[in-house]
Amino acid sequence: MLKADIEAGVRFGWVGGDRLYGHGHELNYAIEDMGLTFLLDIHKDQAVYMQKPMISG
Repeated sequence: MLKADIEAGVRFGWVGGDRLYGHGHELNYAIEDMGLTFLLDIHKDQAVYMQKPMISG
């Protein structure tokens, strides 16, 4: 939907969504990869990292 809006010339400053859209990480990453500013509601027990975690193994 966002890609179609951008291709159609729709102008917007940011993207917002409720917790249905904020529940999975796929949309978050896709919006971030498009370089868009966004705010998505998340579940109260969802883990959030302020920096990308370093995984050692």
